[in-house]
Amino acid sequence: MKISFLQHQNTWYPLWINLWLFIPVKRKKNIEEVKSIVIKSRETLIHSYDKFGSLAETYKAMQGVLAWNIIYDAYNQRVIYPVSRLWNLNFGGHYVLFDWDTYFAAHMISMENKELAYANAVEITKAITPGGFIPNFTASYHETSCDRSQPPVGSYVFKELYRRYQDNGCWNMF
Repeated sequence: MKISFLQHQNTWYPLWINLWLFIPVKRKKNIEEVKSIVIKSRETLIHSYDKFGSLAETYKAMQGVLAWNIIYDAYNQRVIYPVSRLWNLNFGGHYVLFDWDTYFAAHMISMENKELAYANAVEITKAITPGGFIPNFTASYHETSCDRSQPPVGSYVFKELYRRYQDNGCWNMF
């Protein structure tokens, strides 16, 4: 079955499974090893919520939304957090990044993952317009709003990323 969603052809095979499925990519593991890794990782994740106390459910919801929205943009070879999968449909089915939503997603994911946080903040910053501002949105097929922006939260997010990780050179390597 061939379905085209992106700028290039992809082959998609949607299927519903209700069993363990794994595809080894480095060294071969048997199903029991894979199950053990998944179960231990799940337990670690569940225990990580404890540090948020009464806000644990809020944190779980936030992380769930971020996990649901993350996509790999194969054309640009990057991981991004669009504001919503539904918004992506309005922009040709690929992606749309909004200025401050993308920075806020970077700030939220920074609680758990430095690389994803920087990746998101950097990708929206790279969308800077010829006029010198971060656009209100940038989307697939080179769609960008060159007439408007949003409040400048990017500098705040980069400052917070620096505070969290004390990464003195990474911020300007894009």
